[in-house]
Amino acid sequence: MHCLRGILKANGEVSDQELVQLITSGGTRVLSLLTGSVRRGAIRFGLDRATYVMQSLAGVPAARKTLRHFFRELGHWDRLSLILRLQPDDADQYLLWHDLAADWVKVSDSYAPLGPTRRSELLALLESRKTEVNIEYLRAIDGALRRH
Repeated sequence: MHCLRGILKANGEVSDQELVQLITSGGTRVLSLLTGSVRRGAIRFGLDRATYVMQSLAGVPAARKTLRHFFRELGHWDRLSLILRLQPDDADQYLLWHDLAADWVKVSDSYAPLGPTRRSELLALLESRKTEVNIEYLRAIDGALRRH
């Protein structure tokens, strides 16, 4: 925890491997610090990094649970965008991806401002994944995007 704080104070970067290690071995305080840092932009967590983390942790049940918690703490629409852009490569990754989508659907009615450009981008992403997403999830995500 102190090491992570030091890296962040020095404007250092956490490597992909270090991020995986922090997600798997860190407690709730570390995860809270990580997610807060991602939200503020101090730690980058784009598609490439999310893909690396998913590939590294999908086969480890305890790590999947922690990763799902990590994703739940991300911004509402950023989280959906990442989920819709992730491309699972195997059965374990697909199960994790499905769980991440299910977790988002559970909070899809949460209020979060959404501009027209972002809405269009997310609807296009959803359309591109419609054959892969559970039909109930597809409807819930589409409904949430159109309501906000």
